Amino acid sequence: PRIARLAHAYILFCLPDLVTNSFVLPIKIHLRAQGVTRPVTVASFAGAVLHVPFTCLLVGWFELGIVGVAAAASAANVVALGVLLVQVWTFGPKWERPSKECLVGWAQLVRLAAPSCVSVCLEWWWYEIMIVLCGLLVDPSAT
Repeated sequence: PRIARLAHAYILFCLPDLVTNSFVLPIKIHLRAQGVTRPVTVASFAGAVLHVPFTCLLVGWFELGIVGVAAAASAANVVALGVLLVQVWTFGPKWERPSKECLVGWAQLVRLAAPSCVSVCLEWWWYEIMIVLCGLLVDPSAT
């Protein structure tokens, strides 16, 4: 029961990370497809560098435990999203009016994106299922 409560708390505090990832990942893919890698690198670096202090602060100073770990990961992704948005808005090419060309190729994109989305969801769910299943082991706190 304790492990299940911890897993439940962790999953709840990972929800903001899911929302953030729904913006971060498409922006990263869009920029990489255009051959623009510097903003992606800077954003990933900023998130990674700040993840450690966020974790130390939330887990060590505020003693939030597993909830702090999830919140730190979410906060690091929020930073990465912020850096990406600032860089895209500041340095990115400005859009002109959309033309009819922007309506072409969506079927092909969806055919490529749908399996990728399913794959990412399955991977995420697999880890969450494994966390819950660890609670069924003989010594769940050790796992």
